[in-house]
Amino acid sequence: MGVVHPLPHLNTNSALSEMATEKYLQLVFKRLTEGLTEAEAAQLDVWLQASADNRQAAAEVESIFNASAQEVPPVDIPVELAALKSRLRAEAKSNPEINVTHRAPRHWWWAAAAVLLTLLAAVFFLREGSVPAAEWTSVSSGNQQNQVVNLPDGSRVWLNSQSEIAFVKNLNEQAERQVRLKGEAFFEVAKDPGKPFEVETEGCRIRVLGTSFNVRARKSEPTVSVAVRTGKVQVASQTDAAVLTPGQQLVLEKNTQKLTLSTPGDTYVGEWRTPEMAFQNLELSMVVQRLNQRFDQPISLGNPALADCRYSGYFPKADLAGILTNLQAVFGVTIKQTTDGILLEGGSCPE
Repeated sequence: MGVVHPLPHLNTNSALSEMATEKYLQLVFKRLTEGLTEAEAAQLDVWLQASADNRQAAAEVESIFNASAQEVPPVDIPVELAALKSRLRAEAKSNPEINVTHRAPRHWWWAAAAVLLTLLAAVFFLREGSVPAAEWTSVSSGNQQNQVVNLPDGSRVWLNSQSEIAFVKNLNEQAERQVRLKGEAFFEVAKDPGKPFEVETEGCRIRVLGTSFNVRARKSEPTVSVAVRTGKVQVASQTDAAVLTPGQQLVLEKNTQKLTLSTPGDTYVGEWRTPEMAFQNLELSMVVQRLNQRFDQPISLGNPALADCRYSGYFPKADLAGILTNLQAVFGVTIKQTTDGILLEGGSCPE
């Protein structure tokens, strides 16, 4: 079972990838000076496992720290970082090589902070100077329910109806593979341990190295759901984070940013991509929820006593009218069309 951790506010604008390294190296420095919370430690561990470059950068900060010995007042890291980044860019215009010299420090805190800032600025400068500019493109599915999009890195995306995926044309040349999703999609991500794959969507981001999973993030719905078929997926909201394994599903409430983790299994992950629909000893409340999502229609139970009733059925062709007729026969419900959608009234659990 994955663990939900609180996180600081996540920046999801275009500068997200640049700010990531700065944030995590500051966590490395904080771990050495004052210690990390459980959530920060978990977050840093995910970043360290993402690539060898991340671990090398962290090791350099640790070596600087271990070589120091005295105390001084703290340094305003964000302010110093901004100044150093500006200066390095200006100097690089006349000299492409960046040479940093260090005076003998009077105190270890000042020395470590100063070198950390220089390291961060150099990382950002080199990244911006070597990675080609990102040119975004997008694909919309319209009314087509199962549109396949082949990404430049070899990953494949299946778009549900009324959904859109945006990605960088030269995705393979970027430091991180980032895409943006509106609606619902099933992902099969090509493995590339050195380049994490991120999906930015309604109020959260999903980070993987190579796996298959489904994301439903429709603007009109109050929740975002992520379900994993293979591999591992990290999902982060503005306040929490969780790591999902195969068969697990996470639901994010947009208003409260609350994450709820469950283990329904991987049988139905991305089932909307196939023509059939199957239910195996499933609570009727979950059956209704899946019908809602599959057919994008509001369907509800008028009799709360039916919520835990079990239902099994297989339909080679997913047809809402046929499924509702079968539910009517099994549970004795009355199907009523209202202004709010379809209502299943009355009925009882079969003996």
